[in-house]
Amino acid sequence: MNENSKYLIYLLRCAVNDKKPSCKPDDVCWEDVLSLAHHNSVACTVCCAVEKLDIKPPDDIMNQFLEIKHKAIVKDIIQREENTKIMNAFEENHIRIMPLKGFLIKKYYPKSYMRVMSDLDYLIDPECGEKSLSVLKSLKYTCKNYGKGVHDVYQKPPVMNVELHRSLFSQQMIAKHGYDTNTFEQFSTADNYKYVHSMSNEDFFIYYVMHFYKHFNACGSGIRSVMDLYLMFNSLCDHINQEYIVNKLKQLGVFSFYLQMISTAETWFSDTENSVEINEAGEYIIYSGTYGNYTNYYESQIRAMGKVKFILKKLCPGMAEMRGYYPVLDKLPFLVGLCFILRLVKMVIIYHRNVSLVIKLLTKSSDSPEKTKTPAQ
Repeated sequence: MNENSKYLIYLLRCAVNDKKPSCKPDDVCWEDVLSLAHHNSVACTVCCAVEKLDIKPPDDIMNQFLEIKHKAIVKDIIQREENTKIMNAFEENHIRIMPLKGFLIKKYYPKSYMRVMSDLDYLIDPECGEKSLSVLKSLKYTCKNYGKGVHDVYQKPPVMNVELHRSLFSQQMIAKHGYDTNTFEQFSTADNYKYVHSMSNEDFFIYYVMHFYKHFNACGSGIRSVMDLYLMFNSLCDHINQEYIVNKLKQLGVFSFYLQMISTAETWFSDTENSVEINEAGEYIIYSGTYGNYTNYYESQIRAMGKVKFILKKLCPGMAEMRGYYPVLDKLPFLVGLCFILRLVKMVIIYHRNVSLVIKLLTKSSDSPEKTKTPAQ
């Protein structure tokens, strides 16, 4: 798959730098390139380069690329319209809100639709959950998850998914790295708004690196994250306080990770590079996919906790975690025993593949620890 990976990244480099790509090498398979692009949520971006080829893919592959691009254009238009509606509705109801993640990264791409995203993410005041619920219901959203974890989830057909975050990161992440910028007083208001807020370019860049780091070390993070970092850095490098960013990333303990990812980003996407090199970290990124995978996720937990503690935590999670799985325990805590049994039954019947994967990872030989380490460590 290595040559397919290299050509995929080459096509992405051409797309983001508005270059005409060279024709596909003979040892590259279009089906595999498309599959890898799907796996990393970059097929639309790739299409923008594929369309410029003198010799295009076979019709069935080309049609799939074009269908993905056309759907991305429609989705981008809908998301932009919905974002404006949401911000205006929160402004009218005097609820503080701040857009996050993908929607803010889109502006660094040559065209907005080239950066596909599944959700619109926002930060809200933790105490405004019920008011926010009411506002989104008035906009015809249905709540799919409320009061569990650090974000609530809302949906509206055909393509809208919204996540309202009560915190930028989990308490564990904040405690480990000392990253705590969850109060709106730290952020300025957006133009023409009193309740819609925005981060400075420096703070958003730091937040993005931390978010990338979280996913990378938990379960992996794909090509799109590296491409985001490349485009953000090259758009902002002459307009931001880089000394502030470096000092903050060192303070947070993620500077070495940042250097590794910046180096990878420049190697992959700089328009001055002639070839694509894929090292160990690059392979981990490519095959992690957009949001990582279960193998990386379980390996990182086993690595962090050790096998014995990991097994005990999976078999006997704490009461707080059980309440997250079964909200009924908030009102009827005496049902915890029954919920434990139900959880074990679901693990065996529904999630048996995950259980098999965990057993396989736990029984791996312990004399080759390097195989279970992420390249960032």
